[in-house]
Amino acid sequence: LPDITPAGLSEQWSLSLNSKIRGLVFSRVYRFAFLPLGFCPRLFIRNMHLPNVESKLHWANGQLLEFMGGSSRALLRYNPTTYVLHLQVHGPEADVDSKQYNETIRMLRILVENIETTIEGWYECKVNVVIPCSHCLMEGNYSQWEFALEDCMESIARNQAFVLCRNVRKIRLDVLAPDLSLADLQDLHISFDDIEIGRAIGEGAFGVVCKGIYKGEAVAVKQLADDDYDEEESTEA
Repeated sequence: LPDITPAGLSEQWSLSLNSKIRGLVFSRVYRFAFLPLGFCPRLFIRNMHLPNVESKLHWANGQLLEFMGGSSRALLRYNPTTYVLHLQVHGPEADVDSKQYNETIRMLRILVENIETTIEGWYECKVNVVIPCSHCLMEGNYSQWEFALEDCMESIARNQAFVLCRNVRKIRLDVLAPDLSLADLQDLHISFDDIEIGRAIGEGAFGVVCKGIYKGEAVAVKQLADDDYDEEESTEA
């Protein structure tokens, strides 16, 4: 892959910290203690094989992706000096086009899961994940407030609707992290009491997969990573 950022990137990616953003932007920042040279090529190639995702531009340390009909786009940029990977996904607001809004969240979820799966393939990679404030990004602020991924997951688990940017501005969690709050899957929510969760059958850096029973049928239950998770406390299904 070429080392130089493609000249057409600025034209194809309309998102700039110097301008207002029409629509919504979702973001993740992955800060690694160290990252092998082969990580980005592996991730970018995996992205090229995702369904309904097209790689518009790619180079050694970045990739521009388009989802389905072009309503949503994503930009990944990696800094090999600081071992930091940035992901931004840009799409329309829900009140502009609810279908495309849900597709944008879907793209975010697919890419985040692909990044997590790739990270888990490098067993020695330690990573700190933060979520930049969506309001700061939409305002074009150079300095974005950041929320720890674990804090957002805990807030969602406690059914909190908001977090505070700079301890002042309320930021909706379904806007900050719609993939975690399942903002596009409201019609598919079920009661936690209806699920029997059994033993863990798989564990990664960001979650645990357990055996489960839902309405008499065997299912797999993915739980977000929790330091308090104790396999002995679960009942084998």
